[in-house]
Amino acid sequence: MNLVIQDFIWIAGYFAVILFVGLYVARRKESRTEFFVGNRQVPWWAVLDLSSLLR
Repeated sequence: MNLVIQDFIWIAGYFAVILFVGLYVARRKESRTEFFVGNRQVPWWAVLDLSSLLR
């Protein structure tokens, strides 16, 4: 597999965006429970959609 400089730029950009979003969300949450489990307020449709992906 031959990667050129543009590939590395896209990969680095992707990781930078993911890191930025994670830090942004983490700063808005007040506790670990709120961050990891959404303060136990996940809508039912999101739980069903996630369970369909796990099959």
